[in-house]
Amino acid sequence: MYSLGLGLGFVHNIVFMIVCGHAFVLMFSVNHLTEDIVFPDKQLSVESRDWAALQVMTSSNFANDSAFWTFLSGGLNFQIEHHLFPGVNHMHLRSISPIVQQTCKEFGVPYHSFPTFATAVYSYYTHLKNLGNPAAGKVL
Repeated sequence: MYSLGLGLGFVHNIVFMIVCGHAFVLMFSVNHLTEDIVFPDKQLSVESRDWAALQVMTSSNFANDSAFWTFLSGGLNFQIEHHLFPGVNHMHLRSISPIVQQTCKEFGVPYHSFPTFATAVYSYYTHLKNLGNPAAGKVL
């Protein structure tokens, strides 16, 4: 605001907050609100209510092979590993991921990972579309 003036500085600040706010929401939405994510309810068996299994079933990853997305998201493209190990620095989540995937495979826990950010966004929008269509059968 100092260099642009009060009015133009205010407009730039509002635009910045809107763009960053939408990016922030979209980043978290593709990790928690996609088609295959489990929404725990009373239908889940007691065995499937294990804390670690729920962390995996209620999250998804995207672009795990992309250093760009790991940098841009602060490692949140490894959301499953982040939920399981919240105190671990995000730089180590890529190394932990194959171990988590193998463990999920051994115990029959679905591990959801999208190859790109675009496919995760597509799954998010498909999920929103299904929520708006009760006939699709996947409502909360």
